[in-house]
Amino acid sequence: MSPLFGRSGEKAAQEEAARAEVARLSTLSVSALAAEIMPGFGPGGPRPPGFGTSANSLQIANWLMASHPRAERYLRQLIRPINEGIQALVTVGLVEDVGRVPISDGGRVRVTALGETAVSEGTVREHL
Repeated sequence: MSPLFGRSGEKAAQEEAARAEVARLSTLSVSALAAEIMPGFGPGGPRPPGFGTSANSLQIANWLMASHPRAERYLRQLIRPINEGIQALVTVGLVEDVGRVPISDGGRVRVTALGETAVSEGTVREHL
């Protein structure tokens, strides 16, 4: 196999893995997706720039898909499920809205003290 086909095959495999992960995340229940979102807000969590203090849905999508290098084209598909997951987290008090813009319109959320505790103690699912 020539190097061109090898790189092409690798890109195709990466894209398929990204598609599969988006499909998996999109089919999770709201509470299961919310639980997957919370570690990004945890102390010492894997936070990309700008995610530590507050984050919007697109930043959360980027964080969830960070291990998938060819995911860019699929991120928008995650916005609605992420918004629903965030709303569940807001409802139980693990994160809070920041500012006046709703999360569905690009608003931001930040972790609450309860959310930090839930992440550090591993009790996020119990709150959901």
